[in-house]
Amino acid sequence: MASTGQSVRLRVDAPQAEVVSRTREHVEDFVRYTADPDPRLRQAVIPALGIFLDDGYRVIALSPVLLAVASGCSP
Repeated sequence: MASTGQSVRLRVDAPQAEVVSRTREHVEDFVRYTADPDPRLRQAVIPALGIFLDDGYRVIALSPVLLAVASGCSP
């Protein structure tokens, strides 16, 4: 799939759109959680970043950290 430089948005119905929008406002918290000392929190944050972080290039930049977290290592 070729990148167009545009972010892909999750399609949601109106009631869920507000929840998604509010959660995206706190995406920097999710990014910080990738370095949390608790491995369970680091593991749980991976799907959230995939859903709420709109910047694909930033997700790629975080990939080494996310792979370490997914494999059970500390970032």
